[in-house]
Amino acid sequence: MRSTIEIACCVRDENTLRRLRQAIGMRGAHPVEVSWSDIAYGRQVIDSCSVLIYDLAPHDRRTSRVIGQFRASVPGGPILLYVPQVPEAGPLLDQYAGRPGVLVRLQCGGDFESRRLQDDMGRLFDRMCGHQLEKMILNSVPGLSDRLNECVSVAIQMISSRNGSVGLSTATVAGQMEITLRTLQRAFDHRRFPKPKEFLTWITLLYVTAVACQSFQSPNKVAKRMGMHKTTIDRMRRRLLSPERLESWRKYSGPGPRRFELVFSAFLEACGLDDNIARNQASNELSRIDWGQEYNPLCTDSGIAISNPSCLRLAL
Repeated sequence: MRSTIEIACCVRDENTLRRLRQAIGMRGAHPVEVSWSDIAYGRQVIDSCSVLIYDLAPHDRRTSRVIGQFRASVPGGPILLYVPQVPEAGPLLDQYAGRPGVLVRLQCGGDFESRRLQDDMGRLFDRMCGHQLEKMILNSVPGLSDRLNECVSVAIQMISSRNGSVGLSTATVAGQMEITLRTLQRAFDHRRFPKPKEFLTWITLLYVTAVACQSFQSPNKVAKRMGMHKTTIDRMRRRLLSPERLESWRKYSGPGPRRFELVFSAFLEACGLDDNIARNQASNELSRIDWGQEYNPLCTDSGIAISNPSCLRLAL
């Protein structure tokens, strides 16, 4: 089992690589230096990588093959295009900027660059967390229609890529899906699901809790970084969780996956799963997490198998 998240670094400039190594290492991850041909031709060196940092070299049609092959190898995996300020990069940036899961930054150099890279690493890790959350939801909720699959994907992409937002709205999600609000509402009418607005509140609460679990920060601190007031995330918990689960939330303080398991199992119940099935499914999904060490499960009173929470890593 991997001890750290591995990030493929396809960057030619040695000074830039040095800054990347430092920024990635400070996040507890491991940089894997690769060439564009390693990725384009699917060589095994990238098999363990969850994220790509790429300078768009060789700045021609082969660039599309590099990005396409990584997308095929790691569906939904985040990409940071960390691009030198050269004229030939311009058309490629126009092509890829704004795509889901793609973060674009120009290489600037200077003392400020290291701090900016640290911030970008944080955004990449948040997007990795969103990618993992999407997989967990799609694996756990049976019988999701294509429309609802798309709703989950769009909602998580929106919340993981925006800054200073106070949450999702049904209108903005429907607009991103290029459907009417009524069409989105009808997709929920055919299932024993929460109403669309409540469903998106669940997605927000799940995402904040997952990022907090992965980054060893409090959910309130994560919510504040996303532009949400502390009382907003508190109100979401009080509205969505039962009194029993709220009491367990207060009990499970500190790092580790217990709070996320609690919220995720409650979400599965809200989607129509039986209580015991929901708890077991949440436990099964969390057992897929890479703990950063040999996995020796310890059964807790919440029914979830956990190991040393200080070694938690999301396995993509």
